[in-house]
Amino acid sequence: MIQKQLKIFIGSILLALTGGTLADDHNQGYFVETIPMSFIGDSDVNDLLNTREMFKDFMKDAGSSYNVVLMVPWAVDKSGAGPQTDWDVIWAGFSPTVGEYAATLEYYIENGEKIDSVYDSMRSFDSRSMARGKTVFQGAAASPETGVAIFRTCSLNKNKSMVNAESAMQEMGSALKDAGSKGSSHIWMPGAGASQSQQGTFLSVRTFPSIGAWSESFTAYGDGDFSKQERAARSAATCSPMRMYLTYAHYMAAAN
Repeated sequence: MIQKQLKIFIGSILLALTGGTLADDHNQGYFVETIPMSFIGDSDVNDLLNTREMFKDFMKDAGSSYNVVLMVPWAVDKSGAGPQTDWDVIWAGFSPTVGEYAATLEYYIENGEKIDSVYDSMRSFDSRSMARGKTVFQGAAASPETGVAIFRTCSLNKNKSMVNAESAMQEMGSALKDAGSKGSSHIWMPGAGASQSQQGTFLSVRTFPSIGAWSESFTAYGDGDFSKQERAARSAATCSPMRMYLTYAHYMAAAN
């Protein structure tokens, strides 16, 4: 979060993930903000990660349950992440409820200068968006390793509801788990700040606690027969190609 942008944003109030981290820390329903950021000069994701201790102290002082995951594009059409297309990393912040997010935001508005002075030299941004998230299938527990997140933008088919889409995702998640996958499944409903193209859509999200876990799931899917689950998924919604990110835990409230 960056204070000068939040002061504009607060008057109007989507998109952590080391794979299982998102699911473990957010217990079914949660609130998401995503900020696509561009690095300044020679800065990179390691510079952001090196501020973990500083950010941890700030969050402890705030008494906040706000969690942060940095998402680095690996195989991504950046236009699918929102209106800003020139970016290097997505700052994904998660709160258990919108009320807890608002409390963190208020603390930041009053006290954010001490972290902004560090972050402003590393990155810039000009947009953010919000979403309501839900874990629909729980996979493996969190891991300190670099994780993977897979996103697809989906639209419900005629005469179908989110109940149908959620059921199909649960069935696929369960079948993949039986085949050895450690992945978790989530639905994100875009809200404030979403692009026009995202209106009326939802995000299908699969997260994995490590790159190895993603590879194992990919292999299990290729080797197995998931035709029944695929038919249910295609019947419920039409989805875009996948977008793949590497994920790095920046701050997890439960671990601190």
